[in-house]
Amino acid sequence: MLSQIGTQSFQHTEKNLTFIIHNKLNYMSFAGVYTHIAHATHFLMLAEELSTISLNLKTIYHERPRIHDFFARLFVVTFFLSRLIYGTIICSYSFRAIPKFIQMASDLGDTTSIVIVIIEIILFLVSRILNLYWTVLIVRKVSASFRSKKLPPATSNEELRKKAL
Repeated sequence: MLSQIGTQSFQHTEKNLTFIIHNKLNYMSFAGVYTHIAHATHFLMLAEELSTISLNLKTIYHERPRIHDFFARLFVVTFFLSRLIYGTIICSYSFRAIPKFIQMASDLGDTTSIVIVIIEIILFLVSRILNLYWTVLIVRKVSASFRSKKLPPATSNEELRKKAL
């Protein structure tokens, strides 16, 4: 019973965290529009969510093995391309632009914009850390899948003799 409560509590927390993280882009976009210093990276970061499409389709088709496997493989590919490569490039581009944003806001004496930029920096860093964490999980899962396919079934000497006869 305690393990069920712990599991339910973890799942509830995980859903809330997922909701918060996936809505970081909405926050960053609206914050950029609000401060009138919206940058192209606010909107370019949306492309990082490309892998979510195949992840959702993989989940929808969990009862159809061929389609499920196709979307699982597509998720791995799009995850690495959109979140690791593309997302990292866009984040580095954003980090280069941050000093300009802060300078513009400080020239105007706009502390609200400075606070919003600092929050965006934190969200960018959290997204990078989470993507690295998810990458480790994906690599482990893919590696385990390859190992289980490569290992021949365990057979005893007696079974081998029966097959030989």
